[in-house]
Amino acid sequence: MTLLPPYAYSSDDALLPIGELAKATGQSVSALRFYEEKGLLEPVRTKGNQRRYLRADIDRMKFIEIAQRLGMSLAQIQWMMRDMPHGRALTPQDWDRAVQSLSSLIDARITTLQRTRDQLERQLCNPGDGFERSVMKQLDDNFTEETKATDPMLTRAAHNASA
Repeated sequence: MTLLPPYAYSSDDALLPIGELAKATGQSVSALRFYEEKGLLEPVRTKGNQRRYLRADIDRMKFIEIAQRLGMSLAQIQWMMRDMPHGRALTPQDWDRAVQSLSSLIDARITTLQRTRDQLERQLCNPGDGFERSVMKQLDDNFTEETKATDPMLTRAAHNASA
């Protein structure tokens, strides 16, 4: 939790209670607490130990929502937001880094889906014995490769294992 110095925000009006952030983002209070637990949100604590959020956290939540709609895992979202500082509004440079990370993951997903489509089309043109097993294995292989390539936890583990 962050306790911001008085100069970090102009007034208490600049800070949102958790219920107002939930209303502004369409998320439940429990979802916001979950994202806090995962390090994606970091509320300011008042002297009375109540959570308060910056208005910039509305944008953070919108980014999380967009990434989720695009099928990104929580680990991928955490990786994309790893360099986003807490306790201040995000700069255009902060957003550029996050969007570049998101774009890379989307590109990897598109590549996997195109490869899968091509393999399915080839299989449909040449069905034979073991067609179902072959298609399912290819699908599994494609998505396993995508997960290894885009999941930061697996990438880090593979790098550590090879070192």
